[in-house]
Amino acid sequence: MASQSARRVLTVGDSISWGYLPHLTKLLEGTATVEHSTGNGGDSANIRKNLDDWAMRSPWDLVHLNCGLHDIKRARPSEDFQVKINDYEANLLDILKRLKAVPNLKLTWATTTPVIDERHKSKRDFDRHNRDVLAYNAVATRIMQDAKVPIVDLYAVVEKAGPERMLINDGVHYTDEGSQILSEPVAALIRKTLST
Repeated sequence: MASQSARRVLTVGDSISWGYLPHLTKLLEGTATVEHSTGNGGDSANIRKNLDDWAMRSPWDLVHLNCGLHDIKRARPSEDFQVKINDYEANLLDILKRLKAVPNLKLTWATTTPVIDERHKSKRDFDRHNRDVLAYNAVATRIMQDAKVPIVDLYAVVEKAGPERMLINDGVHYTDEGSQILSEPVAALIRKTLST
């Protein structure tokens, strides 16, 4: 494993993780260098497909994961999920299996953040609903707990701080202040996990 000063953390996730990345980088300064996977991680199928390129070809001390916000997209008018919940579960299990096979690699997981349904009524060809966030989070939490992967519950962080205050008008993304609030428990969990 790398020395304390040279520890390397990779975040693999969607635009929410990109939003808190600058704050996370500052908070972990002196503890670890932080990088993000190329582009938007998107849904669990996309992370599964790109996992080798993003996480397996370079030595990382810790990989911080999240996905779900893209998985829960419901196409209009069919209401079909972008990734059905059973496929989401299968994708997460495969991602974990592959990452856990890497010697000395530590993992952390972040739950999917809330959606304000009324704000998010999309002009695009899909919708998102907070009830689906809750359902997919329940699956992911069970999987991570079974695998003993430390979890930062960002859904609960937003609920406590106030979604109306933290989210911008699209009902999904965050103000800079909101991203700062998200970054703090993520940094705390990464620090704790690296120290064990």
